[in-house]
Amino acid sequence: MNRTNLLLLGGAGLLAIAATVVTLTSPAPQPPEPVPVEALEPVPQALSADLIDGTGPQQVAPEAFTAVEADYEVAVLQEGQGTPLEEGQLIVLDLHLWSPEGHHFQGSETHHTSFSQHTLLPGVYKALAGHQEGVALQIKLPSRLAYGHIGRGDIPADQPLVAEVHVKRIVGQRARGTRVPDHDASAWQPLSDGVRMITLQPGSGPTPAEGDRILVDYTIWLPGTDAPLQSSRSRPMAESIPYGTRRMLPALESAIAQMQPGQRVLLDVPPEQGFGTRSAAMQGRIPAGSRLLVEVELYDILSDGSSDTP
Repeated sequence: MNRTNLLLLGGAGLLAIAATVVTLTSPAPQPPEPVPVEALEPVPQALSADLIDGTGPQQVAPEAFTAVEADYEVAVLQEGQGTPLEEGQLIVLDLHLWSPEGHHFQGSETHHTSFSQHTLLPGVYKALAGHQEGVALQIKLPSRLAYGHIGRGDIPADQPLVAEVHVKRIVGQRARGTRVPDHDASAWQPLSDGVRMITLQPGSGPTPAEGDRILVDYTIWLPGTDAPLQSSRSRPMAESIPYGTRRMLPALESAIAQMQPGQRVLLDVPPEQGFGTRSAAMQGRIPAGSRLLVEVELYDILSDGSSDTP
């Protein structure tokens, strides 16, 4: 499985958190052609909202499949409704992978990922393109549209797969800016221990509780500079991490405790709530005793610590 390191800040320095992107990356994805939506016929039976699990693929009649290519077939388990899927959207989905004989290789229920050819298997991305939020598919994947000649984990090389994927909801699009956002210097609000916060964009809904899985982007600058020291926005996927487990900079913990999904804030972080006296952090790019500016955007909350790992 592919791992991306989230460089967050602990009281004593950097803490590298491995945030797993589930089952979904391939060695060298090629830009796919979308499967025509009108060519796909839904399975002629009603299915529940929680229609994908690891007990085995749905029993689907052969005539319900559309042959996109000779060895690549797709059946619609549930039609989507509402917002169309677009490149780069943050989404919540269920995904399970089996061998054609029914061996369960990998699975993840209710996790965050990005609708992108860089984070999804090529055959999954290609099948979902053109569909809407809520869609569920069963896909017969040839190995060239899965893990190819390389394999992944317990999936051997040249292994065809049966995939079931359910896009439960679309969270939204990510911003890509890396400059310090414009802000009113008179609008700083004190939090605790010298940390100050400005809300750049309001959110709505509940605030996170301990154990919830949160989906966030962050960017770190030294005051007076526009070149970021570190930014999750440069990666294909935002960071999905558990909240309240003391794996983040204390300034982030205290700010996120007050944030709602959709909210974006700018933090003014004093040295003792950042890197402190360490000057070797980030390969020495942060002098000892530096204040930090940190932009944080909270996209989504999955309650009860729902995981994004199988």
